[in-house]
Amino acid sequence: MTDTVSISKSVPIPTFRVAELRVKIRSLAVESTIIRHEEIRALRARRGAVKRSSSDHASHHGATYESLHAHRIGVVRPAARAAQLALAYLRARPYASAERATWAEGFVGETQRVALAKAVAENVGRFMPRLMHAQPLEVPIRKWIEAVAG
Repeated sequence: MTDTVSISKSVPIPTFRVAELRVKIRSLAVESTIIRHEEIRALRARRGAVKRSSSDHASHHGATYESLHAHRIGVVRPAARAAQLALAYLRARPYASAERATWAEGFVGETQRVALAKAVAENVGRFMPRLMHAQPLEVPIRKWIEAVAG
């Protein structure tokens, strides 16, 4: 394994930053698994409370499930996606190799593209050496994402 990962032939990135990004990706994956396990526990507890005709406990466990589910889907999943895309960008891999392109089919609007580019740019900026911050990162990342749409 080499000491560097390269965005282009002239700009090497130290691997210790890539290693930190990989740790973040793994921790988000584990967090998602733990949350899913707790969701299942909350659903089981709710079902048990419903069988015992305890509506207070059922509503509490239902709210717990909804809160956990919303966090996993609305916070952890987008963070994991942005981290995975940042790793692909830092490794100079095409966007299409990181995830299936849905831009061309029109499933994702302009607002989502901008938000995704911003989230990926935050991750790339955090894990990229400071001397490479000559221009805003969102512009090249957005071009990288939109290259698939053609």
